[in-house]
Amino acid sequence: MSAPAAQKFASYWRRAGLNYLEMLNTANGALVQVLKEPARSAALKRGAYAFNSEAWVAGNPEKVVHFDSASVAKK
Repeated sequence: MSAPAAQKFASYWRRAGLNYLEMLNTANGALVQVLKEPARSAALKRGAYAFNSEAWVAGNPEKVVHFDSASVAKK
């Protein structure tokens, strides 16, 4: 394929202004929505995450903030 033809068929997600991770997340969300049970439930569980973030001052934890996929989705 020549260079002009390759540019003609460039990635649609790049033309839309998305980066690679945004495109993957969008595609994954669409795929999960069309899955039938029990595959859909299993895919939703794999997408869940949780972590804690701590601010440290003078070697001691000062503030602990909990993040999880459910609380981030509500914002």
